[in-house]
This record gives sequence, C-alpha cells and structure tokens, in this order.
Amino acid sequence: MNLVVDTNILVSGIFWAGKPRQLLELWVEEVVTLVATPQILSEYLDVIGRLQRHDIELSQKWKEFIVENIEITHSNINVSICRDKKDNMFIECALSCGSEYIISGDDDLLCLKEFDKIKIVTVAEFLKKISSVEFGRPAP
Repeated sequence: MNLVVDTNILVSGIFWAGKPRQLLELWVEEVVTLVATPQILSEYLDVIGRLQRHDIELSQKWKEFIVENIEITHSNINVSICRDKKDNMFIECALSCGSEYIISGDDDLLCLKEFDKIKIVTVAEFLKKISSVEFGRPAP
C-alpha cells in the first residue's frame, strides 16, 4: 500500500514515540510503502537536518534509511487546493503514485478530508483502518 506522509508525521515518528512511530514501523517492516517526490524528499531531509541536534546519530541513520527505502515518483501534476500552497505537493504526489491515503497532522490538509478519492487522514485514523483490515474485522 502506497502512502504519502506529511513531513510533520515523518519527523514526529523519528524523534518522538507514539502513533507516528508506529506508522514508521509499518514502513520499516514493509507493510506499507512511503512515496515521495524529489521535492518532498528534500523537505524531509532538510527538516531532519534542522532537528538533528536532538540526536545526530539517529538523524543520520534515518536520513540514510529514507534515501534508500522511499519510493520516488516524479509528478507533472499541479493542483492548487490547499490553504497552505506548500501542502499541494503532497496531493500532487498522491495523485502521481496512485496512493489512497495522505497521512497528516496538518489542519491545512486534514480539512480537505478527501481529494479525488485520496483520503487525507490522521495517523490514528490510518492505524485504526489498517488494523481492522489486517485482522479482517470491520473498523468500529
């Protein structure tokens, strides 16, 4: 399952515990595939670099893992739907790779809820959905 993940979720999963970390564990375990455009990848690496003072070794390991394991898509799609124009790149990426989900904690994306059959959800909503599918029971 291809996912597009907003930068805040990726960074939260790297530096702090909780649901964003659980999502990254699904990626590490190859349950899901994270997809990004070169522009998104650049943003990921830039933000991790700015926060690496928390843990330089951890930051470096994650940077290497991301570069080696993220699926890159090149998008020639342009949308202008988000209140914060920088967030359009996540929708463009999802459209380009055929992702069903954008995982975000950003209200500027979450307020859309869905765009062209792409569900824009929080990490908690996604984890609830995937656990119900994984164990074959309907989501409560």
